[in-house]
Amino acid sequence: MLKSLRSLALSLAFLLCSSSFTPLNSQTPDDPLKTYYQSVVDGFERTLAATQQGGDAYTAVTVWLSYSQAQAYFGEFEQAKTAAETALRLVRTLEPEQRLIENSILWQLVTVYNHLDDPFGREFLEQEIQQPLDRYSYRLVVQQLVSAYTSINSDSFFGRAVNLAQEAVALARSDGEPHEVVEAMAQLGGLMMVQQRQEAIAVLQDARRLAQSLAEPHRTTTERNVTIQLAQALHLEGESQQGITLLADLVARTPSQTPEDWQNLWVTKMIQAGLYRDLENYAQAIQIHQEREAIARQLVAHTGRFQLAWTLQDLAELAFWQADTSGAFDYQSQAHDQFELEQERLGQIQTLTGSMAGALSQSLQRLGFLALQLDQLQTAEQYLRDALDLDTILRGEVLQNTNLLNYDADHLTIGLYTSASDVHRLLQRIHLRQGQWEAALIASEQGRARGFLSLIRNRFATEPQHFELEPPTLAEIKAIAQRENTTIVQYSLLYEHPYYWRYGFGRHQRSQANQLMIWVIKPTGQITHRLLPLDETDLKQLVRTMRRRVVTGRQGNRAAQPLQDLHALLIEPIAKELPTDPNAKVTFIPDDDLFFVPFAALQDANGVELIERHTILTAPSIQVLGESRRNKGQLKPRDRALIVGNPTMPELPNEPGANRSTLAPLPGAEAEAKAIASLLGTEPLIGSAATETRAVEQMQTAETIHLATHGLLETGSYANSLAFAPSREDDGFLTVSEIAPLKLNADLAVLSACDTGRGTIYNSEGVIGLSRAFIGAGAASVVVSLWAIPDQPTATLMEAFYRRLDAGDDSAVALRQAMLATRAEFPAPSNWAAFTIMGAVD
Repeated sequence: MLKSLRSLALSLAFLLCSSSFTPLNSQTPDDPLKTYYQSVVDGFERTLAATQQGGDAYTAVTVWLSYSQAQAYFGEFEQAKTAAETALRLVRTLEPEQRLIENSILWQLVTVYNHLDDPFGREFLEQEIQQPLDRYSYRLVVQQLVSAYTSINSDSFFGRAVNLAQEAVALARSDGEPHEVVEAMAQLGGLMMVQQRQEAIAVLQDARRLAQSLAEPHRTTTERNVTIQLAQALHLEGESQQGITLLADLVARTPSQTPEDWQNLWVTKMIQAGLYRDLENYAQAIQIHQEREAIARQLVAHTGRFQLAWTLQDLAELAFWQADTSGAFDYQSQAHDQFELEQERLGQIQTLTGSMAGALSQSLQRLGFLALQLDQLQTAEQYLRDALDLDTILRGEVLQNTNLLNYDADHLTIGLYTSASDVHRLLQRIHLRQGQWEAALIASEQGRARGFLSLIRNRFATEPQHFELEPPTLAEIKAIAQRENTTIVQYSLLYEHPYYWRYGFGRHQRSQANQLMIWVIKPTGQITHRLLPLDETDLKQLVRTMRRRVVTGRQGNRAAQPLQDLHALLIEPIAKELPTDPNAKVTFIPDDDLFFVPFAALQDANGVELIERHTILTAPSIQVLGESRRNKGQLKPRDRALIVGNPTMPELPNEPGANRSTLAPLPGAEAEAKAIASLLGTEPLIGSAATETRAVEQMQTAETIHLATHGLLETGSYANSLAFAPSREDDGFLTVSEIAPLKLNADLAVLSACDTGRGTIYNSEGVIGLSRAFIGAGAASVVVSLWAIPDQPTATLMEAFYRRLDAGDDSAVALRQAMLATRAEFPAPSNWAAFTIMGAVD
């Protein structure tokens, strides 16, 4: 889901621009959107009374829907929900031909429920589908629920989406129009393309045959859409020639008489060229793009210059893959000129709106990359910094209107920093070529964890708002290392190609990093650096191999070789810069897949593990480490500790309203909690007493939080959640979206559960998961696990950890000593190396 956020934000920006939207908290008196929605709220009762007097039921529905949208705009989501529910109830009393608006009402409710902590409106829709609905309403709810399940990044929910999409096909066959059957089949085929491509191809082939039998006006459009989808599915399955043949046939049968025809040809040829590009048949791809260019020039008078600009941009990419960097730069310059001319055509020269900011920013990023390849370093830097300025406009445009979206501000912030983080990687390359090592460090730091920093700083804001974060100065970076009394080791992976060429649709993906930059910042302020080539190292695969061997190596150390390989790559080049005192702290700041590396278990060539030599912490960025200290300086907690162990486990639904499974009890976690509570002189919450509601209430006043329970890694409605006993007030699953708004003042939160340090790695943001949520909510430091550790080693480690804390060690030193003690009893790294501490410690 997160990888699609930037495109979603860009789409919203286009919508905002075309509707003359302006930011939510803009103080401009003539803000048209704010003025419009305020008029809807002010005139609601009068307008509703007029419709009721006239007996116009359909208009009454639209009045309630508009009122709901207005209330949502102003953040009044409960009122928005009530209004939309009224609209839904009324629309279902109308005749079928008047119910086309019902789907819009459902979408409005989905958006509102998402803002009321029901991700993508899943629970609302699951309740709706259990209601006694007529066939029309039932089909609409099924379609919306398929979309909700698909939006949740989870294998189990994805399976539900496929099952429901199959049901939607059956429903359409029983009482839908033929074109609706094809549309339902296309949706099913699109879902199956992710994991079941052969089945997807079969479904799409059937859909195409049915589409060819339709009458107009549906036949042409429906067949074209399904054919394009089928061609892409065949291509991904390795049957590219069949896909190319289908597209060539489609092009041959498409007329070229009207602007609509030209647009259809332009899109189809774009897919054609993409398939040839993936096959590295660049000559054929260029020929097709040149045909698209001719079509786009015809379209300029009708639809503007965007199609022409994008076509020239595609030609620039192909020139680059053919090692014609100068030609690529020339094409991209032409594309950029077209974007600027389109800006003039729209009459938006003085004030850039989100759509133009997004298009121009991406174009400038490409120009910057190509100028870098041509060794035009100053020109490249200027292009990239101009792109960052436009990205700032785009973020402001979108993030100040989050109430209009089915995503929260935090997730949108993460998505909107995608390209910016990649720009900072390119800036690092420029500074490194110039020999400006300190500037490269600042660029590296500025490009990471920006969403995390916004989340933390919003905790101290009077009202949640969007922060444009200033880059750190070198003095500030040194001050953080000195204040935390830690040696900071920051890693930065540098990729040969920008993100838009690494993660494109199809098989033309080149995601391997080719350089590793390491900075070491000592508490004294001394900074050293190393730049290492990765040409022969597939770092992503090395980390995966290491994790697989570590996690399965219960009886002995079967992961020695990959652990030594990672030590040789990550530690040996800087070993002389690290402190010799094993109690001196070293804070590792990983990048991308390095977040999944258990640094404590890395071994030198003699088998000596890093935990023997250093006291280890981790952080997503230097600035986040500094902000964690700010958390520690807030109000002092009233209670010493909240200890939870082995709650009565909640039921995890496998299917809506169908089979349910209960998470297994954790007797070892109960023993662990009792032992720790005894050390801390408090009573633990055990079994049915450990409800989510009670735990949340107590953790907001606790100095230490210890949660020994199940952790659910899978992102989704139970996204990176912790399990508690359910009650009337809650479902027992404490999710990241519920943790983030809490007001914690804990010095330490220990998440003694499986995989609590894992989650989705998103570009330079770090891990999107529980550790991020707890620090964002105010915890100064968090202990999390990178994999599932058996009960007995976990209990041994945790008891040793709290004994060391009770003896006066800080949490980082205490964790190191606990790991060493556990290793003596359970030597395999799988039993002791998973835990890591993040944040500020004393």
